[in-house]
Amino acid sequence: MDIRKRIRALREQKGLSADVMAHRLKISRPFYTQLEGGKRRISVEYLEGIARALNMTVAELYSESPLQSVEEPPQKARHLRPVNTAELRAKLEPLLGNRTSDFITCYQLWSQAPEKVKRQLQEAEKILR
Repeated sequence: MDIRKRIRALREQKGLSADVMAHRLKISRPFYTQLEGGKRRISVEYLEGIARALNMTVAELYSESPLQSVEEPPQKARHLRPVNTAELRAKLEPLLGNRTSDFITCYQLWSQAPEKVKRQLQEAEKILR
């Protein structure tokens, strides 16, 4: 399997969006999709960063082992509207400034979190109030 296809398959298997990967690599989403899509050369530094973002080693990225089968794909909240839109960014920028991207990434991760994790976070938040 081509390394780029394998990276994409691993990213999708772990339920990570291109936005999250770009954020973890500290690059723009368009640049990340160009790396993954073959329009940009993937340097060793980016391979190491991608491996770290996927919680793997570079050797595991190149491994011939088959991808693990996933019993259930991550559940995405169906009631949520897309959060990474220009309209939403325009509304959040005055409130959050340069933290807007971080907020959107956290919100996307929250929306994909298992219900058990959400309940535990809500309980912790109650204690902190």
